[in-house]
Amino acid sequence: TDALGRNIKEITAIEMSQGQARKMLEKMQSGESWQGEFSAKRKDGTAFQLSVWHSPIQDSLGNLIGMIGTSSDVTEQKQVEDALKNNEALFKEISQLASIGGWALDLQNMEPFFTNEIYNIYELPIGSPPPVEEGLSYYAPDGRPLIEEALQKAIEDGTADRENNVLRNELRKKSINIT
Repeated sequence: TDALGRNIKEITAIEMSQGQARKMLEKMQSGESWQGEFSAKRKDGTAFQLSVWHSPIQDSLGNLIGMIGTSSDVTEQKQVEDALKNNEALFKEISQLASIGGWALDLQNMEPFFTNEIYNIYELPIGSPPPVEEGLSYYAPDGRPLIEEALQKAIEDGTADRENNVLRNELRKKSINIT
């Protein structure tokens, strides 16, 4: 209710670059809506991240005479996103140091998702995981039934716990633990 009918400049100090302001004005003048994010300060001086959507109000000749919009405080969302990025970077670094990888299987289309370290363990190019059947062929023949059983158990009830050897080629053998 503090904002109703008031100019946004009276309520918050917006930290918008001249480039952002110019883009917003150009869009408004062309009759298009504008959406963006930037920093702002509350009346008490505390900083926050603001997500804004503005739509132009035009007269009968198409001239910009005002705008209507919404603003949302997205500070907490940005903090969560930053924490997630930091956790992902840490996980990636630890995975590389420990040679630990992970994979998931989309049960709808049976397509696997691999972390980068799984590609390294399997000695595959990063970015395109093999089909499930091909992936199973990387396990040593004597242990493959255990892996297939673990996969089936995981598909049925979401649990798996097996240890096996990956046989990528005849010269190199790697031990893995599936949990």
